[in-house]
This record gives sequence, C-alpha cells and structure tokens, in this order.
Amino acid sequence: MTLAELRLLAKTLRKTAINRIEINGKGWSVRMARVPTVPVTLPSVEPAEPPNVIFTVCAPLPGKLLLRHPLLDACYVTLEKDVQVNDVLGFIKVGVVYIPLRSTVSGTVVAVEFTDEQQVEYGSEIFRIRTLSGL
Repeated sequence: MTLAELRLLAKTLRKTAINRIEINGKGWSVRMARVPTVPVTLPSVEPAEPPNVIFTVCAPLPGKLLLRHPLLDACYVTLEKDVQVNDVLGFIKVGVVYIPLRSTVSGTVVAVEFTDEQQVEYGSEIFRIRTLSGL
C-alpha cells in the first residue's frame, strides 16, 4: 500500500461512520482510528437587550454653570431629553469666558446635578447621560 493510497483511505474514513480500521499485510500493519464527531447543539438564547451605561459630564474648570441662554427661557437640555454626540448641554462661565459643556455620547439625560447659575468646582459631575452599551 502506497502513501497516496493511505491518504485516500484516511480521507474516505473521515467521511464515513467508521471509527476504526486495521489493515494487515505480510510484515506490515496499519491501524487508523478517528474520534466520532457529535454535533454540539447549543441552547437557543434570545438576544438580551444591551445594558444601559451611564456617562457623566463634569466641569472642566470651576465657575458658574449656565443651563440656559441668558436671553432665552428654555434650557439647553432637560431631564429625559435625547442628546447626540457634541450637543451643547450648557456652559461654564469663568470670568468673561464661556466654556461649552458638550455631550460625549448619544443617549438620554437622566440627571442634572446643579441648578442654573450655581457655582461648580473642577470635576463636579453636572450631567448624567444614559446610553446603550453599543455607544
């Protein structure tokens, strides 16, 4: 039996239900075995809803928090308002400079920790935004 014939036999063996074969000749023997493959069935799992993730927007500098434009009554954002990445949430007034507070993620505003024109310190958590884990 040649090497090519043995390879062909091994290939054929893989395609069949035979698990073991032995061939004996004058002065030689070949024994082949294969592990039977059992199809693995996984339990069906319904895709779970991705968990919500809360992101915070913090004060980049100490100053006065402005949640609305001085000439308008409406706030930039309110609770449960949907925001997109880079939406303006408010401003921090530092002297005569206005620093914008922008959303870093898309999601829903779930908390505003300070009121309009309240003083905030560096790193104060001002907004909490709920987003899905897909970001």
